[in-house]
Amino acid sequence: MTKRDTKRDILKAAKAVFAGKGYEASTMEDIAEKAGVRKALIFYYYPSKEVLFLEAWNESIDELENTLFKELSNESIYIRKLKKLFRSYIDFVMSRREVMKLIEIDRVRIMDGPQDDGEWGRLRVRYNRFLNKIEELIEEGKEKKALPADISTKATAKLLAQMMGMGALEENITLERIIRIILSGMALEPEGIIL
Repeated sequence: MTKRDTKRDILKAAKAVFAGKGYEASTMEDIAEKAGVRKALIFYYYPSKEVLFLEAWNESIDELENTLFKELSNESIYIRKLKKLFRSYIDFVMSRREVMKLIEIDRVRIMDGPQDDGEWGRLRVRYNRFLNKIEELIEEGKEKKALPADISTKATAKLLAQMMGMGALEENITLERIIRIILSGMALEPEGIIL
């Protein structure tokens, strides 16, 4: 196994452990056991649990963003764009629930932490870039008169992101139900968008 493969396996194991327990409750021992390596080897690649978590979380948000927005630029009809976004999201959560759990389980800590929180602050900036993409999509809908002009762009973007995250954390709420709630809140007819 190459160094790159080993590092990749450690990161994959870390994602699983952090998604299951959250940052605080996870230990390097848990990650080493999941990866099938000695704890010392993890420290060879990652000097601390924090550094490992930061890389795992950052990679996860990149994966989510790339999946959700990659096909939207090719779509000119706004409602179809929303449909693609929600379909991509459903597919992402169904196929990568662990990644969504990792993003969601410590999102509040990342977003509500001290502003001068060093590396954690960088994660906040990264998550805000993701929210900005959702805000741009909402603004586009308002400009095209597909969304009510009086909805708050920032609040709607945050609400969308949080409700989407519920699909990863709540086992007994269906993604279709979340999407119906979102669309109703945006004053769109859920029946008009067939997932």
